[in-house]
Amino acid sequence: MSPGSSLFLSPPDGQALRRDRVNWQPLSEQAISDALASNKRLFIDVTADWCVTCKANKYNVLLRDDVQSALSEPDVVALRGDWSRRRPLSAVF
Repeated sequence: MSPGSSLFLSPPDGQALRRDRVNWQPLSEQAISDALASNKRLFIDVTADWCVTCKANKYNVLLRDDVQSALSEPDVVALRGDWSRRRPLSAVF
């Protein structure tokens, strides 16, 4: 690991590494259509294994307790697209 990468991947001082409690569903056109038809709010995260910015966003924003709670609300559908796997719909976002 390069020295600079630890800035993004290390938890802030005094904080343990947080666990993702969100029930992420795979990003798909059907999942989007189903959520919209049910009047649910959508949150779409497009990420990649090699994306340092994605990792920083995950650890500094998505894993915060308030964000985890908001994304776990019953009227929210959390979808995740993985650019590492080159799924066609991920390229749209």
